[in-house]
Amino acid sequence: MRNPEPPNSQPAPRRFWLWFGVIFATLFSLAAGIVGFFVYQTYTISKTITSSTPTELPVASPDQAKMKELGDRIELFQTAMKQDQPAELVLSAQDLNTLVALEPDFAGKVYFDIQGDQVSLKGALPLGTVPGLEGRFLNGTIAMKISLQDQKLVITPTQLVLDNPDMPKFVQDAVMDSLKKQNLAEEALKEPEFQKWLKTIKDIKVSNGKIIITR
Repeated sequence: MRNPEPPNSQPAPRRFWLWFGVIFATLFSLAAGIVGFFVYQTYTISKTITSSTPTELPVASPDQAKMKELGDRIELFQTAMKQDQPAELVLSAQDLNTLVALEPDFAGKVYFDIQGDQVSLKGALPLGTVPGLEGRFLNGTIAMKISLQDQKLVITPTQLVLDNPDMPKFVQDAVMDSLKKQNLAEEALKEPEFQKWLKTIKDIKVSNGKIIITR
């Protein structure tokens, strides 16, 4: 499916998505490395539990009105940041998927869902850095909790569900145990501009199926 082009008059969504892109690109890189390690350790079954193709994901097709409405909300939030004024930005899963659709690096590769206080990210983990698994993917969904603690973004994985039913439980459990020990936003926090952005934010929480960013 062709990715929708962002309106020239509405650059705000893509600028804002940069920060989410940093976070989730880092998340996928870390998760792929950990998953790849365990798959490599069980190389005798690696070709069974991985796939030669990434899972097919929907790509949002927001109309111009929806993109403008989202762009206006983000622009208002960014203007408040520039003016050092209080503001709140509420993002639904649909909003996140709209932002994904505007970004070629992510469109068709990740898809969001938000249930209660957890964000789920469905996609394919590329295993190209694992010897012998070039061109292979682990398809599945990772659920996580997101919060801001002492001006530090914390992303804690809570569940990993892989699409392949042949994945041995001990491998999936080992992967999840390793992921739980990490803040998956740690690498993103090393970005100076991202750190600067976070210092202007008072709270980030997920509640009632929405991500709420407050400053």
